[in-house]
Amino acid sequence: MAVLFPHRATPELRHLQVRLGCKFSYQQAAGILNEFLPELSCFNHATTRNRVLAVGKAIEAETRAEIAEKPKVEKPVDHMTVGIDGAFVKATRSKNQRKNFEIVLGRIETCGRQEKIFAAVRDLDDLARERVRSALRSAGRGPATNLTVLSDGEDAMRLMAGQWLNGRVEHPFALR
Repeated sequence: MAVLFPHRATPELRHLQVRLGCKFSYQQAAGILNEFLPELSCFNHATTRNRVLAVGKAIEAETRAEIAEKPKVEKPVDHMTVGIDGAFVKATRSKNQRKNFEIVLGRIETCGRQEKIFAAVRDLDDLARERVRSALRSAGRGPATNLTVLSDGEDAMRLMAGQWLNGRVEHPFALR
């Protein structure tokens, strides 16, 4: 059995555990699984956390590989719409340092394709710009793809979007 299920669970069960672990606290996710699968009742927050983190590491590895390769998009779309915004996370002061950071997040919509979301930590991640560009490529952006960028109109966000999303970028209006 260990050969068939190296993670000691079926792929479907692992998928469900990770989905719940992303939406709830790890302890709540384990509780939900124990409630609905009482005959197993072997779920705990540590296993849920470990499985969610394993999926996160796999996604990170895929993203880094895609960034390194920068593959050409086989069927680029003509136009895509990108909604983008930023949020500051304020940290508490410690004796040695204070770490405030900005998260840039967005949603990419293209006609005939599934929407894609992205997020990156702007100042603490050296690959933040490349992560956003990777998300655009995987959503179908090619060299001639026109982008419509929807943002709140804040000058720093418009400047960052222009630099990060280089190419044909249109800001039709600012949302306020």
